[in-house]
Amino acid sequence: MPNALPQTVQVMEDLVVDYVTQILRKASAAAEERARSTRSGGTSRIKERDLLFVLRKDRKRLHRVLELLEVFEEQKQARGNQQPEELARAEAE
Repeated sequence: MPNALPQTVQVMEDLVVDYVTQILRKASAAAEERARSTRSGGTSRIKERDLLFVLRKDRKRLHRVLELLEVFEEQKQARGNQQPEELARAEAE
C-alpha cells in the first residue's frame, strides 16, 4: 500500500484526537454525575463504566471496546496480573 500524504495523515490525526477528546469529556461529565449521585464524596475519575455509558448508543464502537477490554483481561491473567513495566524490569534482570 502506498504511503499516505503527510497532509492526509495530519487530517486523520486531528479527527481522531478531536473524537477521543470529545468522548473523554463526555465520560468525565458522566463520572462527575455518578460521583454527585452517590453522595459518597467519591472521586469523579473516569472509569470503564463511564466510557461504556458514553458509547452505549454506538454499538459498533461499544462492542469493539468490550472486545479490547476482554483481551486486556486475558493478557493480564496470562502474565500473572503483572503490569507491562514490571514484566520489562523482570526480563531485564
